[in-house]
Amino acid sequence: MDTLERIAKDTKRHVFSHMRRTRAGKYDGILTGLEYFKYFMLIQTKGNVPEAIRRGNLLVSYYVLNRFIDDIVDKDAELPTSAGSREEYVEQRLAFASNPVSPLDTADFLTLYCYQQAAKLGFSIYEETLSIFQSMLFDAKRIEATESKGVGLIFPEQELMHNFYLCDIEGTGKALLKLLGDASERVSLVVPIGIADRIKLTLKDLVADVKVGLINISQEDMEKYGISTSDMSRMTALSSLPLEGETMVPALGALPQDVRAWTRDQAVRGLKLIAETQEIVRTHPFNLSEKLILRFVYGGPSERYFQRVLGALSAV
Repeated sequence: MDTLERIAKDTKRHVFSHMRRTRAGKYDGILTGLEYFKYFMLIQTKGNVPEAIRRGNLLVSYYVLNRFIDDIVDKDAELPTSAGSREEYVEQRLAFASNPVSPLDTADFLTLYCYQQAAKLGFSIYEETLSIFQSMLFDAKRIEATESKGVGLIFPEQELMHNFYLCDIEGTGKALLKLLGDASERVSLVVPIGIADRIKLTLKDLVADVKVGLINISQEDMEKYGISTSDMSRMTALSSLPLEGETMVPALGALPQDVRAWTRDQAVRGLKLIAETQEIVRTHPFNLSEKLILRFVYGGPSERYFQRVLGALSAV
């Protein structure tokens, strides 16, 4: 086992253990799915075991890389002493990803490992990695600004969506298509499901994100629904109950009424985007692996989540 492979395995153990220890149950489904992805890839590779394992290991390592950095950005993990701020930390990782020589941080070594594994599979994830890191830099800047100003910043829809697009479509979407043996140019076909997944993530962590300074409600929606900065301040005092599972009803009930109205419309929008994706899959050629992932990893869970949100809102 070479040095990069050892670092990748050690970091995976550390990140998965940290996730299970600090957010018990929240990511169990994702972590299990990642572990079994290499077996699933046997379908795509037509029984080519070495390639299936390599593609599965790359997916796991790439997830670990981005989770490792994102946890630092979101204050779920300690800031390394090599950086004076979360913004500086992501800037360092972005600089290395842009010019991958002389790695210093664990994330640098993992970035290099992912680049090498992708190259062995015949493609590059260089641009996708830069897109994801740039999106995390946006979040780091927002959190740092909140710490200095004492209040979260509110952004126009276009700016928020640009950074979500960098992460979910230009980054994750294109990288996943390459892993599944498809052309990244077809990423426009998965934009609706990418947006739906982003809506789901935004709703689940709505209060927790606001508390650290990540206000993912656009300026336009704040005005449309009459959501005030006072509402945001009230939310910072709430318990960080996720909008899911048994805590969904009490979490929704604690939200300001105008935020609940926004939440309802976001869930409705999410369901429409999933229906749009189902039509895209019906009318465009996708390989079996892509169809299964779009349905059982993204579409199905998101659809059930949005339906539960709407049901819970009726009980509030």
